[in-house]
Amino acid sequence: MNLFFWKRRNNSQPSTSSASRAFSTRSQYFRLAAFIFLSILIGVIITTNKGKFLPQRTIIASSVPQGTYEEVIKTVSSSIGRYKEKLGFKLRLEKIPSQGSVQTLQQLEDGDVDLGIVQGNSNIRGASGGVVVALYDEVYLMFTHHPEKNLPGLLDARKTAGIPVTIACLGAGSQTALDVEVIMSFFGASGSHYKIIDSTYPQARDLIIKKEVDLALFVTGIGQPIIRELAAESGVRILPLSDNPSLVKKFRGVQLHELEPGDFGYNNPVEKINTLSTPALLLAGNSVQKSVASRLTTTLIAHKWEVEKRLPFLNIRPAPDEFKSLLHPGTAASFSPPTEGFFKTYSEHIKLFLAVPAAILALYTFVSHMKKKPKPPQFRDDSDGAC
Repeated sequence: MNLFFWKRRNNSQPSTSSASRAFSTRSQYFRLAAFIFLSILIGVIITTNKGKFLPQRTIIASSVPQGTYEEVIKTVSSSIGRYKEKLGFKLRLEKIPSQGSVQTLQQLEDGDVDLGIVQGNSNIRGASGGVVVALYDEVYLMFTHHPEKNLPGLLDARKTAGIPVTIACLGAGSQTALDVEVIMSFFGASGSHYKIIDSTYPQARDLIIKKEVDLALFVTGIGQPIIRELAAESGVRILPLSDNPSLVKKFRGVQLHELEPGDFGYNNPVEKINTLSTPALLLAGNSVQKSVASRLTTTLIAHKWEVEKRLPFLNIRPAPDEFKSLLHPGTAASFSPPTEGFFKTYSEHIKLFLAVPAAILALYTFVSHMKKKPKPPQFRDDSDGAC
């Protein structure tokens, strides 16, 4: 006796009509189409709102109060923070005060901060992290109210009078203070011939306008409002530094820079002025993961125009060649030739669209199985004696 296969006798269960089979087929197609549509819809919703489910990451940045660096770090972080999907996290910025590049490098080395902006001629070491991008060019702008045509002339006049030259600039902890020592030494002035007045940029502006100091040195972007204000101030002018290449050799990452009349949006100074410039570099400390540094780099470069709209003096770009050996490992990797194919590039999206239908199908199968009542086994009636 075969207990697993048997034939229905006497047509006890009527056969399904052609119309019923067609209706059943259409119903199956409809459910399949609805299943595919629902899977795609859920995938699109999840992809669109992916940023809402990203983790929040706090980035601690070094910032010089009332200076250009504070404004730049705030603008950069708020601008790229809008692209959290590309960053892979929600960016939250915390700022720790710094006196300048020297202290910022120490904070990076000690692991107190994750990001910092420093002058390109700073003593960047591997322990301090690595360069991410160059943000803009910092120009050495030395303002004075004295009639001397250049810095050597002013130094000679003050030496003759037996009075040291007073210079308002960022003080201890800043690269600017170290630069003053190099510049003064190049022109033959010793420590007794000049005095640094530790000042923030607003303080230095007020001191030079009131003629309470002889010089005010700013190492910053030309487009800064405080620089435009000073350039337009009556009785204050920019003092040329030097066009001597020997001075440039005293620094690392510094080049000669020629100011032109149109740099400040008005026709003063009439003549060209020789000075120096160095790139302002964004550094990421060793506490920043390689993947995070890479995403910061690519996001900044990709959306540089949107960031620069908010601060016109910015010129975000990859670090110059002389800093290639100082790049953060994540930044160096982001500039490597692309080796990813289509499937690797869009692997997350592909996995998502495969996972969602699979999950829905599994849930549908489970619910259908739970609702389906098991049928009792049917046996053929052998009462007639058939074997």
